[in-house]
Amino acid sequence: MHAPLPVDDREDREASDRRKRLTNAVGRAGLFYAEMLRSGEGAKARAYLEGRGLGKDVWERFGIGYAPSGWTSLIDKLKAEYKLDDLVEAGLARPGEDGKRAIDIFRDRIIFEISDPAGRPIAFGGRSLDPNQPAKYINSPESALFHKGKTLYRLKQARELASRSRAGGLVVAEGYLDVIAFERAG
Repeated sequence: MHAPLPVDDREDREASDRRKRLTNAVGRAGLFYAEMLRSGEGAKARAYLEGRGLGKDVWERFGIGYAPSGWTSLIDKLKAEYKLDDLVEAGLARPGEDGKRAIDIFRDRIIFEISDPAGRPIAFGGRSLDPNQPAKYINSPESALFHKGKTLYRLKQARELASRSRAGGLVVAEGYLDVIAFERAG
């Protein structure tokens, strides 16, 4: 008998390393957004959330943050740690058009962290604070980490709640704030 030939798993390792790098970038973005919610720039977002009965404890529990209004606030914060291509690939920025500088996906929005089934941050949803903004809500673009049609907001937490409860099922809601309200109600 002959020993099997060794398998070159370099591609698997590269794909795994890429996914880790992108997941780390999204996680760092979440920390930045949380920090911005607590900063002076986040005053309007905090007022909106508090007006909806959502205080600091809820912001932390549900991964809520704030994307400042600057065109490159997140890029500027993360550029020392991540390549711009990684930020674009992770769905955090988009390349500029016609040679213009890349810009953040989210600006002047309350941010809701979206996680994979294991609880790792993979994307964000953002609610505009500007009533004249054409899109009240936007999500991260499709990426190597995030597929909107295959991702449920707070799925990991819903599974945990379902396993602890004697309820016959779960209630599914469309909006981030609706999901938060249902989860807070048990």
